[in-house]
Amino acid sequence: MNIKIKYPHSRGHIRVENDVEIKEIFVKEDIMNPKGEIVSIGFRNKESSGLIEFKRGELDHLMRSIRGKTHLIKDMKIIRDDVDEEADDEPLNLM
Repeated sequence: MNIKIKYPHSRGHIRVENDVEIKEIFVKEDIMNPKGEIVSIGFRNKESSGLIEFKRGELDHLMRSIRGKTHLIKDMKIIRDDVDEEADDEPLNLM
């Protein structure tokens, strides 16, 4: 995952770009307030780490946007160096 951040600084704007790996996805659920759940994506690389937190409405909007674009993807195949004999070569279903 590539993260690009632009934020104001006293000398103008600073841009930070970082290539990171997603490590974990957390779901914080509140039994008393089910609409207040938060989904966090934890990422890390050698120099940095962090969390991206989505509220329920933000994540729903993101999922609707992605579903609207998945018709453009016809087929996906995962290519790995280490071949697993038990792995099937069926395309990944995104819908």
